[in-house]
Amino acid sequence: MRGLHHYLAYQGLNSGAIDLMDAYSTDGELAYYNLKVLEDDLHHFSEYYSLIVYRADLAERMPQVVAALQKIVGKISETEMRQMNGTVTLDKVPEGKVAADILQGAIPAAALALLA
Repeated sequence: MRGLHHYLAYQGLNSGAIDLMDAYSTDGELAYYNLKVLEDDLHHFSEYYSLIVYRADLAERMPQVVAALQKIVGKISETEMRQMNGTVTLDKVPEGKVAADILQGAIPAAALALLA
């Protein structure tokens, strides 16, 4: 078994060159290509969790930003994440813009500008 970059795999599925691939449940392309997602009932693949990563000194420099980020933990659904990922991969909207849009209101505007 050999791996294949997801971009190429989606193209392969679309063209009929391949019949199946591994994917993340948050891939934006799933709906676009109208794909059926199979349940991994044998738990062959590891669980996938998103997380917030920031520099250790951010909590000291801007504790309000870390506090605001903590407010969104567990609040973004799989469907919302899939839509955001599709906006980046399919609509070619920069990741920073998509992230800023979702964080609007959760993080003070001045602090959000510092993260850009």
